[in-house]
Amino acid sequence: MSVVTNHNRIESPRLAGPLPLLLFFVVVCTLALAVAIHYGWRPQGRNTTVAVTLSPRLQTAQILADSGQFAAAQAQLAPLLKNSRSATFRRVRWLSWQFHWEQTMSLPTGSAARIAAWKALRRRTQDIVSLGGWTAQEWQTIATRSAALGDLQLSADAWEAAARSHPEQALYLRQQAASTLAAAGEGAKAGMIYLTLALVEKDPARQSHFFLTGLNLIESAAGAKAALKRGQNALRQLPQLAKERNIVLRMASLAMAADEPKIAANILFSALSGGTVSP
Repeated sequence: MSVVTNHNRIESPRLAGPLPLLLFFVVVCTLALAVAIHYGWRPQGRNTTVAVTLSPRLQTAQILADSGQFAAAQAQLAPLLKNSRSATFRRVRWLSWQFHWEQTMSLPTGSAARIAAWKALRRRTQDIVSLGGWTAQEWQTIATRSAALGDLQLSADAWEAAARSHPEQALYLRQQAASTLAAAGEGAKAGMIYLTLALVEKDPARQSHFFLTGLNLIESAAGAKAALKRGQNALRQLPQLAKERNIVLRMASLAMAADEPKIAANILFSALSGGTVSP
């Protein structure tokens, strides 16, 4: 008697025991969580509903702006700009400003529409600066765009605000502010920034460079008397710098240019006798 074995029969897989069931449950829950997060859900208690409702609107606004539909993009943001206490308010303000910039740049150069948009954009940029609290990178964007708009003072204000908010980058940011002010014809203000940098700089070579740069800018903008006075005030706090030969000679030359020969003589005598630059 022969036994016929059915090799073609395929047995259906079975979940044996509680462990496979648990793994199956974990996988399903993980997938569900991933899908929820993808569509904007965040585990933030009462704010969960807000996150779910705002995220699609912001995404829609960005898509519309990317396709050149700036008015429609701004319409998406308009309801969100009414609540200044919202956690997303700053993000929405930034996006709105960004869309206005892109729209202005898309208009024909020299056209009446672009000129009008340009003026409106400058006002909106001033509002963004007043709002404050931006990252260093965002401040840099504001500063460079303000300069592009022709508002160099606003650009310098943005650089200075960035320096106050991000002291770890203050040296670079304040130098940018000074350069912008100098380009705007505000050499005296730019020079004062460099003198301030000299007061806090620890490296002797850079300290001397900042001091002399500040004096040169102030003299060019406001005259030798103003530069002499500002230099004397700074050197009272920098006694070691006042002993350097190039500083002594520069201060003496400023005194002569300011028609103050007695001050020039005192500066040179003090240096020769081992003292510091006297007022």
